[in-house]
Amino acid sequence: MENKDTLDIIMRLARVTRRSHPAKSKGHHHSRSVFRALVILREAGAMRASDLAERLDIRPASLTEQLMKMEQHGLIRREKDPADMRVTLVTLTEKGSLELDRSREERLAWSEKLQKALTEEEHQQFAELAEKLIAFFEAELPSAGKDVRGGYKKSGHGRPKSRSGDPL
Repeated sequence: MENKDTLDIIMRLARVTRRSHPAKSKGHHHSRSVFRALVILREAGAMRASDLAERLDIRPASLTEQLMKMEQHGLIRREKDPADMRVTLVTLTEKGSLELDRSREERLAWSEKLQKALTEEEHQQFAELAEKLIAFFEAELPSAGKDVRGGYKKSGHGRPKSRSGDPL
C-alpha cells in the first residue's frame, strides 16, 4: 500500500463524513454542539446558561450566540428563574425535544448504514487506531488553560487571570 499522509486521511474522512450525513441534505442538520445542548437540557431540565456552558465545556460567551440561534429556531426558551429574577434559565421546548428525537433517529440510521461499510474485524481495528490517534492528539494539546477535550478548564473558563494566576 502506498504511504499516505495520515493527517490528510483524517481530514478527508472528517470532511466527507460531514458532507454525506443524510440530515445535512435534508436541510435541518444541527451542529454537534446544538445536539449536545439539547441532550443535556432534556436530561437535566432547565438550567442557567453558565451551567450549560460548563456541561458543554465551552466559555459562557461562546454559548450566547448559539443560544440565540437555538431560541430563534424554537428549540429552547430563556426565561427568568421565579426563585431569583436575576437568573435566566434555559429550557428545552417541545419543538426542541421533537428535533432531538428526529436527530437521534437519523444518527441511528446513519450509524447502522455505516456499520455495513466495514467488517467486524475492520471496525475493531479502526476503533483501536482511532483511540490511539485521539490519545496522541490529546497529549499534544497545550495544557495551559485547556483540558483534554479542548474546552476551557472549569476554573476561570478562559477569563483573564491576575499575576498570581487566579481568575480576576
